Amino acid sequence: MSCFYRVLRVVHWILKKVHPEIDKKPAISTHSMPWFWIGATINNETVDVTELVNQSANKYVSITPEVISEIAGYEQSIEWKYIDALTLEEKEFPSGGIVIEND
Repeated sequence: MSCFYRVLRVVHWILKKVHPEIDKKPAISTHSMPWFWIGATINNETVDVTELVNQSANKYVSITPEVISEIAGYEQSIEWKYIDALTLEEKEFPSGGIVIEND
């Protein structure tokens, strides 16, 4: 085993101890998500929360705009949008939420 590879493994081990979420994988495969992107425009700035939502999503649990705001850390009401993974159309996130049933 090369010295570089050993150093890389040690660095990864240390990072996992300091930040255990590094190896955290989403409960659902990102290929099964019904969205390609989730975000909003807040104060004229585009905010992307796709990874945060993907990490928190679970099968059969409704992802609503309120849930997204809570996950992303926003208290005010925000008009969340998503890009549909199949049609690539930008849509307003439905108030009733989206439930992921397939994996």
